[in-house]
Amino acid sequence: MWALRTSTHVVFGSGLAGAAAAALGCGAVCVVASALLAGVINALIDAGGHERRGGMVYRTKLTHSLETVAPLSFAAGLLVALSLGLPLTESLGAGLATAVGGLSHLALDALTPGGVYFRGRRVRLPLFNWDSPEPNLAFTVAGVLLLGYSIAAVSRGLEVVGGVS
Repeated sequence: MWALRTSTHVVFGSGLAGAAAAALGCGAVCVVASALLAGVINALIDAGGHERRGGMVYRTKLTHSLETVAPLSFAAGLLVALSLGLPLTESLGAGLATAVGGLSHLALDALTPGGVYFRGRRVRLPLFNWDSPEPNLAFTVAGVLLLGYSIAAVSRGLEVVGGVS
């Protein structure tokens, strides 16, 4: 299988989505919802995103393409935020942050030999294999640090990139 470990995707995607939501000025509910939803989306991409052909495991175009992940992640974030009663502007922020978290999965997978899909073509910059411990550890640590930033930003009410928490 040519994918980073699912746990790496979940932690990094959650951290990136939470940090994006905080940077967009979302409040605590929006940041937490975006981070949690991005983690779920990252797990779902790997859970249903591989097929076996000729004894090998391949990524599917359905779950590992920019055209699928971006709009579905955005819509999921927007709908969840609206269902939580968040205002439209904050819900749009949650949609954008969740899309960033979902797209992080594709960004990381693009760095492996299996790549990802854009407009039906495979895109890749094979820097390491999916099970290489160093990049998995590095992206997991980065995800934890981004989650820490997210928590600090909303708990302190810090002003971040054009907005207030």
